[in-house]
Amino acid sequence: MQKEAFDDPVGFLICDREFHATIYRASGNALLADFATDLYTYMMEYRRTAVARPGAIATSYADHAAIVAALRDHDPDAAVAAFAVHTDRIYQTTQSALKDGRQDRS
Repeated sequence: MQKEAFDDPVGFLICDREFHATIYRASGNALLADFATDLYTYMMEYRRTAVARPGAIATSYADHAAIVAALRDHDPDAAVAAFAVHTDRIYQTTQSALKDGRQDRS
């Protein structure tokens, strides 16, 4: 479904939220799944801005593919590394969208 949402930032974000929540639930971490879902809702405006930037969805999808590959290979070290890259990218792009939003309001 994510492949079909490359030109649909909101659609991609919905898939993205479900991707993360599914992995967190599957790992037995219902609290993290709930937290991620709530955070997505709270930060939707900024995440929509972030993923609307050129190449952002393709980059996120590539991160997701690396996470899935590590999980499929039952390689916890690779999964942790792939998640670290992806969550750092989420943090950086959200910070950039927040900064841009503050500048737009000035």
